[in-house]
Amino acid sequence: MKIVLVSKLDGRLGKRYGEGLLRLHNSLYNDQQSKLKDLNGRPGFNEIDDLNSVWSVGQQAAIAVDDDDNPVGFLSFSIQTGRSNMGSKWLWVYNFYVDASQRGKGVGLQIMNAVRDHGKSKGCGFMQLYVLDNNQQAIAMYQKFGFRTEY
Repeated sequence: MKIVLVSKLDGRLGKRYGEGLLRLHNSLYNDQQSKLKDLNGRPGFNEIDDLNSVWSVGQQAAIAVDDDDNPVGFLSFSIQTGRSNMGSKWLWVYNFYVDASQRGKGVGLQIMNAVRDHGKSKGCGFMQLYVLDNNQQAIAMYQKFGFRTEY
């Protein structure tokens, strides 16, 4: 298992792993549809055909790649700047997903550690994210990583 950092979809690694990253994004969206519907009574997170439709300027992804060079998990993020009570630079987590066949094997931990280390190397003082409040599995995992809940 290795973790690769994709900073541009049209770059070398973006082209190499883009199809697998798209597959993982759609798996995440499919997984989260019922949770979103339970919260607000309407569906959301429709599958996408092109990562550019959800990829923001400055967005990056850490992708877990197995020994056969297949993406099996990802965390998309960007480095934010501005004023906050915790520093002027932080890492914003957009999406985090590990293929069901790879869960419980430390893949998510490897991805999260790689992103945390990357953020620290860029001067980020903290990481921040949103998670659906009925996604208890994700909340428990984020708490293991040291995140705390704020409302």
